[in-house]
Amino acid sequence: MLGRSRLDLATFALLLFGLTAPEPMAVDAEVSSIAAKDVTGSVLALVGDLVPDRGAPGGGLGNADAVHDLMVSHRPAAYLHLGDLQYECGDLANILQNYDLIWGDKFNDIYPVIGNHEYCNGSHPNAEGYFTYFGAKARPSGASYYSFNVLLPTGGHWHVIVLNSNCSEWAPAPGCGLTQAMENWVRADLAADNARCELAVWHEPAFGTNVPFGQKTEMRIPWWTLEERGVDVIMTGHSHRYERFRRMIHTGAANSTKGISSTIIGVGGKSHTAFVGPFAPNSVAHYDDFYGFVKMVLRVDGWTQAFKTIDGRSLDAVSGGCH
Repeated sequence: MLGRSRLDLATFALLLFGLTAPEPMAVDAEVSSIAAKDVTGSVLALVGDLVPDRGAPGGGLGNADAVHDLMVSHRPAAYLHLGDLQYECGDLANILQNYDLIWGDKFNDIYPVIGNHEYCNGSHPNAEGYFTYFGAKARPSGASYYSFNVLLPTGGHWHVIVLNSNCSEWAPAPGCGLTQAMENWVRADLAADNARCELAVWHEPAFGTNVPFGQKTEMRIPWWTLEERGVDVIMTGHSHRYERFRRMIHTGAANSTKGISSTIIGVGGKSHTAFVGPFAPNSVAHYDDFYGFVKMVLRVDGWTQAFKTIDGRSLDAVSGGCH
C-alpha cells in the first residue's frame, strides 16, 4: 500500500520551493575504515531496479509497491537495494516523490547500493540526490562503498561488502583498477574480516546474458580479489530480469572449488528486459517475466536462496556452503 513516506519538513520545503539541497561532500577518498551499522538476524531481502517515475511513459508504482509488500511480509533483518532505486533520474525530488513514498517506512533497515541511475546516467555526476537522501547510510566513512556484518542469532556472522560498479564513468565514482582506491579498500576490508561466509553486492554485473547491457567487465577485477579471499556469493541488479550462474572465477570459467555463486536480481518494479539469443555461459536459471526479490537465509556455514515473486511463486530455490 502506498503512502509510507518518511518525508520531513526540511525535505518537503526543498520540493515545495524548488530549493537545492546542499551538495554532498566529495566521496571515494581512500579511507582506512568504512563500516555501516551491523544487523542481527538470518534473513536478507535483495533486489535492484526498483521504482519508476510515475510521470514517465508506462510509469506506475504498482509493481514496485507489490515488491515492497512482499519483501516486508518475509520480515528480513535488512533490505539490500542493489542500485537504480529510482528512475529515470535519481535526483532528490524524484526520490522523495516516488522511492520514499514506497520505501520510506523501511529507511532504517535499508542498505543502499549506488547504480547508474543514481548518477542520472552522467547528468548528475555527484549523485547528489542519492547521497543527500541516504546520508551516512550511503557513505559511512565518506566513500560510496562500505561493509557491515550480519550477526546470526545462533552465533557467528556473515560479512557483507557493498561496492560501486560505476567505475570511472562519472566523477567522483571510483575506478576498478588493481591500484585504485576501491580495490585497495576491498583488500584491506577482507584482510580485517574473520567471517567464514561473505557476500558482495553491487549494481552492474560482471557477467550476464545480452552483452553489453548484461555485464560490466571492469567488475571482474574486484571479483578476482573476492575470489582470492574466498567470498561466497555476489548479488547484483541492472539487467531487468532474474539470472543465476553456477560458481565461477573471474575469467568466467566454472569452478566449484574457488568460484563464487552469483545472481542478477533486477526485478524490483521498474520493467522487464527479455532475454535475446543464447544464454551466457554458466547461466543456469533465468526469468524475464516476474517481479520479486531474492530471499537469503544465512547459516554459519552456508545459505539458501529463492526467488520470491509478487504472484506467489517461489522459484529457483538453491543452497550452498561457504568456502
